[in-house]
Amino acid sequence: MSHPNQERYPEGNMVSREHMLDVLLSAGGEPLALLDTGGRILVASRMFAEAVGVIGDEVEGCSLDGCGMAPVLVERFQSHVRRCASTGHPASVSGLLPGRTLRFAPVLDPDGRVWGVTVGARVGAEALDA
Repeated sequence: MSHPNQERYPEGNMVSREHMLDVLLSAGGEPLALLDTGGRILVASRMFAEAVGVIGDEVEGCSLDGCGMAPVLVERFQSHVRRCASTGHPASVSGLLPGRTLRFAPVLDPDGRVWGVTVGARVGAEALDA
């Protein structure tokens, strides 16, 4: 009997739930990440890592300033993460990644306290005009 977090493909290969979620997140083609309130990247799609110029497998667990992102990008990301975490309100920001609008959204615990921030990117209006 297989573990509930694993599925068996017809070829007999075991694939972890974590791998399947990674495939799912990457399939959409949009950069996605979950950060703690201090700016440490807890989990990120490969597209997020590529968009910020970091090797995918090396981005998780890194702080924004320790993962190889350009310093000017780190400052701007940290500012938006701090603002979202402190206010508890989502925000959409253009200009951090070329042609994309980033959405920073708080992640709340059961008591309503912010414990993390999601970052998602979508094609911005300026990219559609090009």
